[in-house]
Amino acid sequence: MREEKVIEERLGRQLWCDRTISAIHRDRRLRLRERGSHKSPCPKLPFDPERFAGTTSCLSSSTTTSAIAPLAPADPARGRLWGVALLLIVTLIWGTTFILTRRLEIDRGSPLSPSVLIFLRFVVAALLCSPALFNGGRNWRLWLAGVELGFWLWCGYASQAVGLAETSVGRSAFITSLNVVFVPALAALGGRRVPPRVWAAAALALLGTGLLCNDGHPNIGDAWTLVTAVTYAVYIIRLERYTSRFPSMPLTAVQLWVVALFSAGWVGADLHTAVVHVGGWAGLPRLWSLPSVAWAQVFYLGIAATALTTWLQAIGQKTVPGPQASLLYTLEPVWAALFAWEGFGLAGWAGAGLILAAAIGASWGQDS
Repeated sequence: MREEKVIEERLGRQLWCDRTISAIHRDRRLRLRERGSHKSPCPKLPFDPERFAGTTSCLSSSTTTSAIAPLAPADPARGRLWGVALLLIVTLIWGTTFILTRRLEIDRGSPLSPSVLIFLRFVVAALLCSPALFNGGRNWRLWLAGVELGFWLWCGYASQAVGLAETSVGRSAFITSLNVVFVPALAALGGRRVPPRVWAAAALALLGTGLLCNDGHPNIGDAWTLVTAVTYAVYIIRLERYTSRFPSMPLTAVQLWVVALFSAGWVGADLHTAVVHVGGWAGLPRLWSLPSVAWAQVFYLGIAATALTTWLQAIGQKTVPGPQASLLYTLEPVWAALFAWEGFGLAGWAGAGLILAAAIGASWGQDS
């Protein structure tokens, strides 16, 4: 009777150990799938009643160390600082894009239409990131997420490019920073609690936008840039959701190809308008006649300001929540204004200051 009891206890311990190790292996497989690998790190353990018949514990120190140590989470504070640093680099690069985009669009010698510029920019970026699709790009859920994110990203870049053809670099940058107010507003629509200071910041930002747009004559470019702020706020909210589910590089590659495809359709529509309604091919841009400086700017926009920033943004927002990320993005108009060095009037600088104050007030102290 005593021997049967001992055997029953040993079988119970062995069953518990097998279940524990299987759970560890299953968790490792899920983590590897998120990184794009579908290979199981180790086979499932079959139940063998005699395997641990003479032992008192199946989890030796070596087994525990090898199976559990790789799953130890990284330091959250250190990861947050790393994410903040990456997003700051993103804002610095973004600050250079306003003046380059405007120069390419209004160049008297060989201007590029917004549709052609966005298409070239994202084709370069998509080709650069395409190898990532071979590692984790077979997940259809990743493609659905990339299509959605790519759509919002295209709306933001396209409306910004159209707006920059009509408005100044500084006005475009500061109006774009209104997304820092729209992000918590959209979060509230999604069920999050939004403190009263956010709504006060929204009113302050609207006042600042009014002062900025009245520093000179308001134009259609300001309205297009406001669309940029709204669509980019949606993009930030949705990106926060998907970055924790999918690997960064394949998700970035899918987004870039989606934007390139949408831009190709936009270019086709412009070609149809130019040929059918304007009356000929004479007014179409001749890409082969672009100077080398213009091509260098296009490649910079595609590689550094699109592929690199989209990838860094996906990595950074894994550890930095959307409302706090939108606060960091308010540095973008500051860099843009410094690089462009466009002078505002008194009302313009007051409006820009109110927008930055609203951005800080809307995001300061947001819960992680």
